[in-house]
Amino acid sequence: MSDSPVIQSLMMAFSNPMMLRASGGKLAKFGGNKGSVKYDKKNRSGEIGVVVDGKILVQFQGNDIDEETLRGYGEDLDWKKLGEIADEN
Repeated sequence: MSDSPVIQSLMMAFSNPMMLRASGGKLAKFGGNKGSVKYDKKNRSGEIGVVVDGKILVQFQGNDIDEETLRGYGEDLDWKKLGEIADEN
């Protein structure tokens, strides 16, 4: 999703950790980009959403996974390359 009103809404939410907590999320940064992590320990499932350079929303989710591993996937992405792609669009 690129340059969407949804991106602007998410950026506002990422600027207010209380809004994220109200929806079950936690503020996180991946490659210097703001995002949120929602994780359900009981179900061992979660999702991460990150806005890259204020232009592209990257989302991924996992089932039957621990939170550390889920976050590890987020850390392993090439955020610099995604930023370059965002700048091209």
